[in-house]
Amino acid sequence: MIARLSIVHLVRFVSSWIVWQTVILDYNVKVFTEFVAFFNLLMAEATARSSDVDHKDCASAAQNGMRVLSPLLFGHAAAMTLKTAVVLNIPDILARAEPERGALSVHEISKELPSDSVDEQVLHRVMRTLVHLKVFSAERVSESGTTVARYGLTPASRRLVQENNSRSLAPLLMYLNYISSHVPWQHLHESVLYGKDAWGTAYGMTSWEYSDVDPEYGALWNAFNKVQGAPTIEALKRYDGFKDVNVLVDVGGYQGATVAAIVAAHPHIRGINFDLPHVIAEAPEFPGICLP
Repeated sequence: MIARLSIVHLVRFVSSWIVWQTVILDYNVKVFTEFVAFFNLLMAEATARSSDVDHKDCASAAQNGMRVLSPLLFGHAAAMTLKTAVVLNIPDILARAEPERGALSVHEISKELPSDSVDEQVLHRVMRTLVHLKVFSAERVSESGTTVARYGLTPASRRLVQENNSRSLAPLLMYLNYISSHVPWQHLHESVLYGKDAWGTAYGMTSWEYSDVDPEYGALWNAFNKVQGAPTIEALKRYDGFKDVNVLVDVGGYQGATVAAIVAAHPHIRGINFDLPHVIAEAPEFPGICLP
């Protein structure tokens, strides 16, 4: 009977279990690892009982399958935990403290948060989860006879620091994990079956139109595009192929940051930012840039 369980039900069970136990009920990574091993063996044994396949081969196949599926099944929990840290501005808190105070304890981090009722146990579990994912570092030190975990930045979390960092990936994280960005994915199967646009199916309008309905989404989209274009802008500043160009039109230039950067580096160019009217309407003014 176990061998015939729907994989969909098993996926739902495991996903719910890891999120609830690891984040809420304070189970650690060792407990989860033991559970996965047990889960793999359970499925392998059930399969072995219902076929002539060797038990060890079944167990190995189940473990390999789980190894592939685990990041996919639990990816949403990792992404939302990471988003929690960014919403709380923890990468920036650790970056500001680093020069003088070094790594911070959960209690010290909590004092930097905009609340007088921070649940330090939940914060501790969030930090511990992200340490396991190599987003933050942790060291255990003895203070007044008590062992305290102190958390710091890693190369990964440095990419999420936003203060004085035009290349921060935090806006990308926030945009991709905003609730409105998730909804169209629930309709991807309809795009396959009927050729319909998933965003239109979800909201009955284009993403541009939705930006007007949900200003927070629009702001996240703008921030995402700014970060996305930053490497290109830096490369274009060093490119010498514009020296003989007198007029440069950026078709689909969004809010004009790219063509503005080119004109700033090559002042002899007259730049024109060309895009849809509702996009141009929100574009800031840049020196040397004309609108169509």
